[in-house]
Amino acid sequence: MQVDISVVPPYEPYGGAETCADIGGRLVGEDVTDYRVIIFARADLWYRQPMPDISIPVAADGTWKSWTHTGSSYAAFVVPRDVGLSTRLDVLPRVGGNIVAIAIVEGVKK
Repeated sequence: MQVDISVVPPYEPYGGAETCADIGGRLVGEDVTDYRVIIFARADLWYRQPMPDISIPVAADGTWKSWTHTGSSYAAFVVPRDVGLSTRLDVLPRVGGNIVAIAIVEGVKK
């Protein structure tokens, strides 16, 4: 399984609840609709997006999209449907166990 982030939000190192942007990408592999994408944005820590309990469904063509609060970097995790992750992370986990794939990108600098 592979995930990418092709709609990359801006680089805003301090982020915040008052800033938001679109994020999206594609999941490639078998049975993509059996998985969800969980998004994180980095400010001082990695924060789950767009809200602490939200996971993003994957369309039949493998695409996914959402909005996110902005930050300096963004991460998309692919997990089975019923799996969750913490709401805040100091360090991002690696692929393994319930984490099927990860994509990490820096925000677009103006």
